[in-house]
Amino acid sequence: METLQGIGQPILLLGGGKGARAMIETLWDEENVCIVGVADPNPDALGLCLARERGIPTFSDALEALKACKPCIAVNLTGLASISEMAVAELGAEWVLGGEEARLIWLMIDKLKKAKRELERSQAEMQAILHAAVDGIIVIRSTGEIVLFNAAAEGLFGYAAAEVLGSNVSMLMPEPDRSKHDEHIRRYLETGRGRIIGKEAREVTAMRKDGESFPLELSVNRLELDDGLYFVGVVRDISARKQAEEKIRQLAHYDGLTGLPNRSLFFERLGQALAQAQRYAHQLGLLFVDLDGFKPVNDVHGHDVGDLVLKEVARRFQQCVRASDTVARIGGDEFVVLLPEVDGKSGIRSVAGKLLRVLDEPIRVMDVSCVIGCSIGAALFPDHARDVDQLVKQADTAMYEAKRAGKNTIRFAAEDGL
Repeated sequence: METLQGIGQPILLLGGGKGARAMIETLWDEENVCIVGVADPNPDALGLCLARERGIPTFSDALEALKACKPCIAVNLTGLASISEMAVAELGAEWVLGGEEARLIWLMIDKLKKAKRELERSQAEMQAILHAAVDGIIVIRSTGEIVLFNAAAEGLFGYAAAEVLGSNVSMLMPEPDRSKHDEHIRRYLETGRGRIIGKEAREVTAMRKDGESFPLELSVNRLELDDGLYFVGVVRDISARKQAEEKIRQLAHYDGLTGLPNRSLFFERLGQALAQAQRYAHQLGLLFVDLDGFKPVNDVHGHDVGDLVLKEVARRFQQCVRASDTVARIGGDEFVVLLPEVDGKSGIRSVAGKLLRVLDEPIRVMDVSCVIGCSIGAALFPDHARDVDQLVKQADTAMYEAKRAGKNTIRFAAEDGL
């Protein structure tokens, strides 16, 4: 049988029942097939109704249809031998499919239709699952182009899927990762070795549509399909987790009121600084500072005022030291100052003098003016002690000596005065 010329093989369906409907549904989008007519004496036949909806010519008489639609292939779906004979007489035997042959074709078409529906249903379910996923899912070709970008990914990056599909995934990365991405893929394709692909999820930095960078947890796996290699990335915004970790770190190492390092972080830094001082043979200074006149502030004006005073004291003390020094709050109104490198007693006196002078100006909070001072005990490594515990003890003892000496002054360890 020779193929007829035209946009598609002309097909005439004789019989407009379920078989005709199945063939129309299955062959409708086929480029090589063109259904040119459906014939059935029953105007309510399922196939005839669908043909009218699709704009396919319909006929109530088979002979009229044969004459109007030839040349074509006539498929007799009625099961009536007389219809096949009529079609053979009009078109020739080689252009007619009928009887068992037509029934087998109808069965095949019906199976294809069911398989197509099942595939479409599965695809729809998969799309629904992907787009309902809490984590972002991004699928790219081995050349880097994005082919899938689910709803969660849209929410993470601020792009609609239509804005990124077909674009290189590097658009979601800040520099220098953006410029290096294609080279990473090329190297993986050549060697099979990669830093991320097939590995445990790792933290990376991503970039939103508005240019904001944010921390992302990323896992990538390869997916081999008939049409090539793909990479499937599962992404999760971990900004909240990072913030929580930072908050925990702050609570563990910093004073909740003043924001200064707390006792734990102070002793950690002191140990590190002492090790450096021992290694490089330089001096280290430690000041113990206790506020004078702070208890009456709490007793008279309340703890709200007292807390604000402590915050202002912390701010002023920080202005008196270098970035490499540490001011910490280790108790109620007790502060310490770590000077990792200091020029002997003269260097300590210089810093202590600033701490004393910075409290000369009254602290005004909540319409209350508070006048306070401080007593300072100082110890120097290696002059007064050679380990952490002894250095702290010496500075603490010196601070009490300053208190007994009349307050608002400084005393050095194992000395009577300046």
